[in-house]
Amino acid sequence: MVKKQITKNDEFKGSFLGRVKTKTGKTYFIVKSSYIFNLNKSATAESQIFVYNYKNEFVGYYYLSNINQLPWKLFHNKLYFNNKDCREKIIVDFTTGIPNAINLKCNGVDDLIELK
Repeated sequence: MVKKQITKNDEFKGSFLGRVKTKTGKTYFIVKSSYIFNLNKSATAESQIFVYNYKNEFVGYYYLSNINQLPWKLFHNKLYFNNKDCREKIIVDFTTGIPNAINLKCNGVDDLIELK
């Protein structure tokens, strides 16, 4: 985990979650990050899940609408989400490849996040 105070009002957090290996043998690295600004007033966050290939080349990212949507672990090619505001426990499987979109459903409402 990297945590850096950018200014007295801004903060960056980033974590390498691990690597996934697909059935076809491709390896990807998964990183989560959040940039929090306006810490002293009304804190706002921009959060992403970044995907890199085995050469550490950028593949794409999922832009998340809030920090609670960030995954908490990667285990056996599966990304685990635990948004405390939601009933659902979301698991995204990367075994067959990097999904074009993930569904972070919350309390019965779909929330499709596209890979950009």
